[in-house]
Parts: sequence; structure tokens; C-alpha cells
Amino acid sequence: MTDPRLTRFRQLLQKALEVELFTIPPYLTALYSIKEGTNAESVKIIQSVVLEEMLHATLVANVMNAVGAAPLVSSELSDSGLKRCHYPSKVPHVNIAPIISLSRFSEGVIRDFRSIEAPEKPEEWNESIRRQEIHSIGHLYSIVLDDLITLTNDLGETAIFSGDHDRQIGPEQYYGAGGRVIRVHGLADAKTVISEVAQQGEGRVRLSSLTGDEILFHQPNEVAHFYRFEQILAERYYERYDELTLSPSGRRLSVDWSEVYNIRPLSDGNASRPAGLAELLKTFERTYSDLLNLIHKGFNVDPEALGEATVTMQRLKHQTVSLMQVELGDGETCGPPFWFVKLRTS
Repeated sequence: MTDPRLTRFRQLLQKALEVELFTIPPYLTALYSIKEGTNAESVKIIQSVVLEEMLHATLVANVMNAVGAAPLVSSELSDSGLKRCHYPSKVPHVNIAPIISLSRFSEGVIRDFRSIEAPEKPEEWNESIRRQEIHSIGHLYSIVLDDLITLTNDLGETAIFSGDHDRQIGPEQYYGAGGRVIRVHGLADAKTVISEVAQQGEGRVRLSSLTGDEILFHQPNEVAHFYRFEQILAERYYERYDELTLSPSGRRLSVDWSEVYNIRPLSDGNASRPAGLAELLKTFERTYSDLLNLIHKGFNVDPEALGEATVTMQRLKHQTVSLMQVELGDGETCGPPFWFVKLRTS
């Protein structure tokens, strides 16, 4: 019989996976809303964050498979305990304030993205714990790490890391860039993965804004996600060894907030649908479903499916931009109808 603490830990990892996957559609929407040939520096920054979020989801899936959990991604698994959710929405499972929408690249949207990636504040955790809330993504991963260490100490490493090694995703199956995939075969690997996923998003909270990518992920040693978004807002880069001041001191970063498609989220309701839009939406829906199913297959059955997912992602990009070019009236265009999936916990 499975120890109930291990069952709860597997559910916690599923929540972490859902948090990582939740961020990708809003980031992609803002990224694709930037008109081609403009805002090259902001495009590069947002794209780097998206790639790393997908890397994080893959690494969390490796931890899940290592401890005998099944990463749930596909919205078509009707009996899996998942439900389909739509934007705008709060970040699932984490008490982060802003409602996140699928919106064009703008100062307000980048501020929301910065809030998602906000550094942990351990001094605020006591109140969060009292109310049984997870305060931030960093708080979530701290709980994951603490629970994993406790379970391994209590039950033994062999009992905890009982998953199928063939489900581990390695660098040869992962083509999404953003860093190095690490296979998880025991506590040491899992601790490395969990710590570095949190750090790549938030940075070294008490030391600097750098992520440690150079050592762990074979990436340039760059600022964490929170500070990358801050660079766009400040229109200036951080110097390599800037302290955590939220005041970048490096070279200028050129931003033109007007060079975007003025998309209208479909969730706001549209009085009329131009000819051809219904077919574009149907094609988008089919491709997005295919993408989620391929990621699910890659995480659970065949890691090689992630290669096909990368190709499907490129197809989805072209379809998203095509939607954003469809005029809806009043100078607005059509936004993409991304959705996300989460555990049926409420």
C-alpha cells in the first residue's frame, strides 16, 4: 500500500507542473503579438523565458516519473481528475495576486509576468502557512524540496525513487532549448533539478539576480525571469553583477509598445465573427490539442514524442499570428484561445 504522504507529494508535483505550463500561453500571446521585425530585444527576452518554462515543465516531469507519478498534461483525459480551464485566471495553486489574461505585449502585461516570477519572501510564509496557502512559486518549490527530503529520510531512497527509468527525458530527446535536461535517478538529482528550476525563475534572492545557468544548465549566466521582465519595463539591461536593486544599470534596451497587434481576447465576447475566422479557430484548437497530447505522450510514454511537439509548436506559432491579423473591428484583432488544465481540486 502506498504511503499517503507519498501520494500527497505526487499531487504536489502535479501542481508544480501545472504552474509551469500555465505561464506559457500568456507569455506566448504577448510574444506573438509583437509585430515581426520590431522589439527584437524584448522578443529575445520573452522567448528565453518561454523556453525555460518548457524546460522546467520537462524537469518536473522527470522528477514525477522518478517517484512513480504520472505527469498529466492532456485535456482529453476526461477521467484523469483534470479539468479544462480558461484565461483570464489566477495562477493555479499559488496565491499570486494578478489575474492573468491572454493579452498583447504592454507595460501592464509585463508587470503581471514579473509578479508571476516574483522572488520568494520567506518572512511572509508563516501567514501563508497558517492559512494553508502557497505564497509564491519559490515557496511551492521549497515545500516540494522539504517534503522530498523528509520522505526520503523516512521511507528510504529506493522506496521513493521507484519510477520507470525509461520514462526519463534526456538531452537527446529534448529539442526545446532553454538549457540542459537532467535525468532524475535519485535524491541528489531531484534536489539539483528542484533547486535550479526555482532559481532560474527567481534568482539568488539574497545574493544577486543571476541564476547559475552557466554551471547547471550550460546557458549564459543571465538574470532570472523576474529581472528579465524588469529589464523590459526599465528599458535597460542589468550589468552582469548588479545587486538586487530593481534598478538596471547597464545599456539601454529599446522598447516600442505600439508595434503590436491590438488583440481582443475571445473570452471578452465578440459580437461578430469575420468570414474564415471559425475555420482558423478550429485549426488552432486542433493543433493546440495535438501539442498538449504530444507533450503528455513525451512525459509519460515515449520521450521521442517531444521532438514532434517542437515541430507542432512552430505550426501553432504561425496559426496564432494568423489569428492576430484577423480584424474584428474598432482596430482590434483576434486573440488566440489558449486554455490550460489543472487538477480537480475545487
